[in-house]
Amino acid sequence: MLEAKLEVVAEVVVVVVEVVVVVVVVVVVVVVVVVVEEEEEIQKHSSSGNSSSTNSNCISNIIEVVIVVIVLVVEVVVVLGVVVVLVVLVVIVVIVVNIVVIVVVVAAAIEVVVVVVVVVLVVVVVVVVVVVVVIVVVEVFIVGLVLKVAAVVEIILLKVKEVVVVVVVVVVVVVVVVVVVVAAAVIVVVVVAAAAAAAVVVVVVVVVVVVAAVVLLVVAAAAAVVVVCE
Repeated sequence: MLEAKLEVVAEVVVVVVEVVVVVVVVVVVVVVVVVVEEEEEIQKHSSSGNSSSTNSNCISNIIEVVIVVIVLVVEVVVVLGVVVVLVVLVVIVVIVVNIVVIVVVVAAAIEVVVVVVVVVLVVVVVVVVVVVVVIVVVEVFIVGLVLKVAAVVEIILLKVKEVVVVVVVVVVVVVVVVVVVVAAAVIVVVVVAAAAAAAVVVVVVVVVVVVAAVVLLVVAAAAAVVVVCE
C-alpha cells in the first residue's frame, strides 16, 4: 500500500520535473531568439549610423536580456522549490497517513490479540478448574479407597498378629516340650548307662570273686592232696 502511493508520488515528481525542464528549454530558446534579434538590430544600427549610441543601446539591451534571464531563472528556481516543497509535503502526508493506517491496523490486531488472549485465558482457567475438581474428586475417592484398604489391611494385620502370637506360643510350647523330652531322654540314657556300667562292675566283681574262690579251692585242694600224700 505504502509502496504504491510512493510510486504514484514518484511519477508525479517525474512529470513535474519534465514540465519544468520543458519550460526552462522554452525560456532558453526565447532568450536566444531575443538575443539574436537584438544582435540583428545592433548590426542594422551600426551599419546605418552612430556607433556611440549603438554601443550604449547594445549595452542596455544586453543588461535587459541578462536581467530577464536572471528573473526567469529565479522564477524557475522558485517554481522548482515550490514543487519540491509540495512533493515533500505530499510524501509527508502519505507517510503520516500510512503511519496512521498502520497504527489503526496494529491497534485492531492488538485488540484481536487481546481478545484471543482473554478467550484463551478463560478457557485455560475453566480447564484448570475442571482438572482441579476432577483431581479433588479422584483424590477423595482414592483417599476413601485407601482408607478402606487401610482398614482392611489393619484388620488383616491384627488377625495375622493374633495368628503369629498363637503360632509363637505353640512353637515355644513345642520347643519347651521337646527340650523337656530330650532332657528326660538324656537323663534316662545317662541313668541306663550308669546302671549298665554298675551291672558290668558287679558282674566283673562277681567273676573276680568266683575266680578267686575257684583259685582258692584249687589251692586248698592241692594243699590237702599234698598234706594227705605226706
